[in-house]
Amino acid sequence: LKEVDLPWHEEDWRGLSEEEQNQKLEEYVKQDRASPFDLSKPPLMRVSLIRRRDDTYMILWTRHHIIVDGWCSPIVFGRFIEGYKTLDAGNPIKYSERRKYRDYIQWIKEQDEQEAEKFWRGELSRYAESTPISSENSQRKEANHGQYRFSLSTGELDALKNFAKANQVTLNTVIQAAWSIVLSRYTQREDVVFGVTVSGRSMDLPGIEGMVGLFINTLPLGVKIDEFESIKSLLQTIQGKMAEINGYSHVSLAKVQTWSHVQSSDNLFDHILVFENYPTKVFSNQMAESKFSYITGVGAKPEYPLVIDIIPEKSLELVFTFRDDHLNIFQIEKISSYFYNVLLNFIKKGDQILFDISLYVHEKDIINLKEKSTKVG
Repeated sequence: LKEVDLPWHEEDWRGLSEEEQNQKLEEYVKQDRASPFDLSKPPLMRVSLIRRRDDTYMILWTRHHIIVDGWCSPIVFGRFIEGYKTLDAGNPIKYSERRKYRDYIQWIKEQDEQEAEKFWRGELSRYAESTPISSENSQRKEANHGQYRFSLSTGELDALKNFAKANQVTLNTVIQAAWSIVLSRYTQREDVVFGVTVSGRSMDLPGIEGMVGLFINTLPLGVKIDEFESIKSLLQTIQGKMAEINGYSHVSLAKVQTWSHVQSSDNLFDHILVFENYPTKVFSNQMAESKFSYITGVGAKPEYPLVIDIIPEKSLELVFTFRDDHLNIFQIEKISSYFYNVLLNFIKKGDQILFDISLYVHEKDIINLKEKSTKVG
């Protein structure tokens, strides 16, 4: 289809107080999220324009995750701001051409599936089951989602970045290594596997960074923890493994699962790490130069028992979203304190072996963590 009608709805809330507007917005978003898309009817998105004051509007852009991922948000909104500024100046919109998503689909069709299968079978040969961090409460009929978050300070984030740089790895690798240690100790397993998100944009396809579509993927990362291995060695092993995984990150998780020894009725993992590393710099500059002051997003509730979002901005925010039929807030607080302490150990004991890293947090660090944290649900 070259052209489709975009569902567009407008509301005028100027007659309501700010408190009434906020209450109505909460209910409006709740109802909007409960309205499913018909996958047979494009464009699988809709827009609501809400007027809150004479000079203030709110835009609610709702879309199905099958058409765009988080990486696309700054790209799409950047184009929107560019178009708005152009029209506001009385000029016609002339967008630069971007590469089409169909080129990516064609690229996938050209890849060697047998080569991908060989890689993933080798990668997952050690795992006959997942590494469960949660246990399901069979008496619960429905699940609610809770959230726990804490932030590392700007100074702590800078120290982690310097630690990563000194070891010639990415900040994402540092986070994955820390979580591998926590998971190994928490589950008392030397070999652990958990889900990691990849941008899906590392392949050699010119212009892929600016393409709009679904590229993100969630794939298994298996790590063997040797307590007498150095921290640096673990970091380099994980970074090398992720480089290999990125070479086959176009393969769907469903396909990867069929190449593992894990039963088809089970999942390869019950939790995922999401390192948010979107191209926001240009978009932030566009925001600063525009009339738009605040844009936020409300994601869908995850199906995994635990999702850990890592958000590196001025500080490093860690958000634990969990299903309370698998995990409770006390378990999450304990796990997060372990995670925090391992990261602090990396900063303080960067040249040590894993055995020297303690999960347990000193009293002063517990107080510090509680001051940094918030609970929702």
